[in-house]
Amino acid sequence: MLVFRLKVFYVFLYLFGLIPSFAGADIALDQDGKWNLFGRFRIRFEQDNDDNPQRAERNRMRVGNYAGVRFSPNEHWLFVTRAKTGDRRDPRILDSTVLVDNDYSLGRRGIFLDQYFATYRLSDVSAVTVGRSTMPFWANTEKLWDQDLSPVGGFYQIQLNRSDNPLNLVAGSFHLPDGMKHFHTWMHAAQFSWSQRGNEWNWQWALSVFSRKGESGARYLLNNEGERDYLIAQFSARVTGQFAHIPVYLGVDLFENIEGYSLVDPDLISSGSRDETTGYAFAFNLGQNKKRGDWRFRYVYARVEELAAFSSYATTSFGWLQKSNVIVHDIRADYTFTDTWRVTGRISPATEIIGTRSSTRYRIDFSRSF
Repeated sequence: MLVFRLKVFYVFLYLFGLIPSFAGADIALDQDGKWNLFGRFRIRFEQDNDDNPQRAERNRMRVGNYAGVRFSPNEHWLFVTRAKTGDRRDPRILDSTVLVDNDYSLGRRGIFLDQYFATYRLSDVSAVTVGRSTMPFWANTEKLWDQDLSPVGGFYQIQLNRSDNPLNLVAGSFHLPDGMKHFHTWMHAAQFSWSQRGNEWNWQWALSVFSRKGESGARYLLNNEGERDYLIAQFSARVTGQFAHIPVYLGVDLFENIEGYSLVDPDLISSGSRDETTGYAFAFNLGQNKKRGDWRFRYVYARVEELAAFSSYATTSFGWLQKSNVIVHDIRADYTFTDTWRVTGRISPATEIIGTRSSTRYRIDFSRSF
């Protein structure tokens, strides 16, 4: 009976403990608005179907919560700290698994401090950030970097011109995570981005480069990625406008690993897949999900070869397959039925590029932000 009560209390803590039920926006903690509480609650029902006979189909109930505090003492400084649910082995995952096929004992649960950083605004067009934060690089999809990935490091950002069509630079160094509590090796990266406003359509472009040298000793990284060198270039573009008074955009991400691998490389994946270095993704979005009554449809098609991206850091959206050597169709629809509550349905069928394995993940999410 005591064990059962502890289980019920644990689920209750995850579902309601991090998110106040009255919250509808950032919660000011003082009269001056310098301290603010933010967060999100999400409950997810998920099914994976995989054609690998060694993998049984499974159904999971998962919760994905985060809560944090922002402190801005003046116009120059911003301090942020955040805790989230997740899995200690994977820094991308926001969800903790409560039930697997109605079995509580198979779940993986944890709460981790995943963000703690300070930003100092040097001027109205430049700033420096130091600490553990999300990646500051813009793209249409998460096929290269998952949005919940949070390395430790620092970066500098500046708007290079004073114009309605801004040209921006972001550059920094990042100690990449290996699980939630460990870090493995450093990556240096930079991105130029440019936005152009038109009468009916707006354009956005970005050119990025990511350089990371491999090191031994990785604990949880996939496909020998810990010891492999990477030099990835990425180009992203998006056009945004209105179609029948409905917001719409079309985007593309192209990325190429230009590191160069040898036939005699001691790593068998690097030598055997030395020419599998190209990835691309197309994104189509119709509608929005900002307020009550909003709806959104989003479709992403991606083809990512074996060495085109980091399997350990790309999005986890498409099931059991590795996050490279994959072709995926990601289809989702959102409906915001209050100013804070949203329901999302998602189907993500995926197949291997080299190989015959396929997997499909189905999801229904109920989420609330504040």
